[in-house]
Amino acid sequence: MFKIRNLLSVLLALFLISMASEQRLMAYADPGSGAMFVQILLASIIGGVFRIRTFFSRPRRHKEDRLGA
Repeated sequence: MFKIRNLLSVLLALFLISMASEQRLMAYADPGSGAMFVQILLASIIGGVFRIRTFFSRPRRHKEDRLGA
């Protein structure tokens, strides 16, 4: 419990220091990064669907092989 409280106090101190030393942020996200995010998201969804489909089709295929179908 003491370690967690100590860690939280350190994180709170770091957060307060970062808020006190606020600077203007000059950031830019180009259109390519958004397209890459969409591509990663779609690939993850399609890969997950494929993995789930193959996971549930394997027992059926082995069962059909054992039954001689």
